[in-house]
Amino acid sequence: MPRFEVHADFQWMSVHSRALFFALFGIAAVLIFAGLGIRGPWPPDEPRFAQVAAEMVNSGKWLFPTRGGEYYPDKPPVFMWAIAILYKLTGNLHLAVLLPSALCSLLTWWVTYRLSRLLWGGAVAVIAAAVLLLMPQFLIQAKFAQIDAMVSCWIMLGVYGFMYHFFIRSSWRHYYFAWAMMGLGVITKGVGFLPLFLLIPTGFFAFRGKLPGRWQWRAALGPGVMLAVIALWLVPMYWAVEHSNDPLLHTYRNNILFKQTGERYANAWHHIEPWYYYILKVIPVFWLPALLVFFSVRKLDWRRLFHQPAAVSLLAWGVLVVAFFSISPGKRGVYLLPAVPAMAMAAGVLLSTSGITPRFRAMVLGVCVLPGLMASLVGLLALNHPAELVTKVQDYQGNMATLDALGWLCLAVGGLVLLIVWFGRKANPLVTLLAMVMAVILPVCTFGYALLQPFRTPVNVLQAAAERVSEQADIAIIDFRSQYLLYADRPLVHFGFHTSSEQAQQLAWLWISAEPERWLMAPESAALPCFDLHKGIYLGVAHRQSWYLYSAASALPSCASAPAKGNIYSAGQKSRGINVSLRLPVHSLSQES
Repeated sequence: MPRFEVHADFQWMSVHSRALFFALFGIAAVLIFAGLGIRGPWPPDEPRFAQVAAEMVNSGKWLFPTRGGEYYPDKPPVFMWAIAILYKLTGNLHLAVLLPSALCSLLTWWVTYRLSRLLWGGAVAVIAAAVLLLMPQFLIQAKFAQIDAMVSCWIMLGVYGFMYHFFIRSSWRHYYFAWAMMGLGVITKGVGFLPLFLLIPTGFFAFRGKLPGRWQWRAALGPGVMLAVIALWLVPMYWAVEHSNDPLLHTYRNNILFKQTGERYANAWHHIEPWYYYILKVIPVFWLPALLVFFSVRKLDWRRLFHQPAAVSLLAWGVLVVAFFSISPGKRGVYLLPAVPAMAMAAGVLLSTSGITPRFRAMVLGVCVLPGLMASLVGLLALNHPAELVTKVQDYQGNMATLDALGWLCLAVGGLVLLIVWFGRKANPLVTLLAMVMAVILPVCTFGYALLQPFRTPVNVLQAAAERVSEQADIAIIDFRSQYLLYADRPLVHFGFHTSSEQAQQLAWLWISAEPERWLMAPESAALPCFDLHKGIYLGVAHRQSWYLYSAASALPSCASAPAKGNIYSAGQKSRGINVSLRLPVHSLSQES
């Protein structure tokens, strides 16, 4: 594999690449793991994954995930299995829910360095690893419990296997490893097959005679390896469903195999965005600083890159990933995460040949100044106690000391960033950018997490309800998200996540009318036609919703719209999400009861 000629600005990195790797590895570990265990699961996605994992551990039922006692068919179980295993080992759900993303992100970072080093040498590897660590999309997902960091790790391992076989040395072991990782990616999240797109540019170069011996009849065995890995989950699941008389399991199978895969891609029902969403709203922000490199290098450096089949293949693969997700009407910024390491490697190659241009230095300093100014302005605003912020803090049962602490934190972070920009204006821009990121991440993920925890969870509303209801009384909840089950002091009754809001309200009337010592929690947005809304007890605000508590006496004597029957579930967490207490059986409600 031909190597690039490294620019004089980075030649010293070739000599000290090992030491630089270990230094970067330490910084990456600190940035990725900072704050673990300080905060609990935050919406929108973390509480449901935490709840599913907790129910796995408590019930011992791992094959069919449940959320609040109801089957959870939205995603395959691999990510939840990882959380559940770590929860069982550590006994701390707050820690376990964030660890899989952190560990997978660190592995992705190392694979990016390793592949870059094998392809282009130590200097390019260090630059590519630094660029990846500084890309906001990578670092943000490393610190949040979403499936994307894990599936991106399996995808990157698949890319590594293919790139090793096609561009480093012919290795069928690496080739089949890539297919195995794609299988693991598919049963983690359906898009695990994305490394397949690499076969398009590699096929092109093979056709041009630049990859002799890489394509043989043995290549056709790869899909069998992928299917074998998928079968490790699919066969037991399918067999269990076929031998079950539970219609809900049949619905689960059909949902997870069809609705949540092909139908979700081709006919998405939420997160609908135009085709240019990623190009205009995601990449310009979340792919910095790789994007700065792309816009700052000379045409000559691009020509040199296009003479490198490996670099062109990675760049083309990243473009194909963006195009693939742009075709679907449903779009979320996080979907592009798998392409981020490839873009970082392409940026590493370009920057290593162009050197630090004045344009790149100016762009980096401009990018660093912006968060410093914004944080400083937010801090000054908070310290002046504007009416809207004061009201918000009070709604969440906070006080002005919390608002002041947040203000001083923002002001300190903003001031530190601006100092770094000033003193680092003549230093290596990547070092300046890395110092800026550390100045933001470390305070926010320690002090910031502790201050924001009450505002990112419904603890205040749940505590207000617990103060008004005896420990023995049952509380039902409607129009809610998973975090309410996760942070409750007792199991909460609910009527299904896939039940319509209207039907859930009607079932709530049936349930609360059956016994006098029952209560209902509902947001202000719930219509509740079968309740006297004037008897509701105000609990506070959580997740931008005002919540009320209704006793059995609030239920009207009759409700014409109530259904004949329905399902009721009971599940929840106790004491800060550490100990789990679930009641999983499904009960039937009928109007006659």
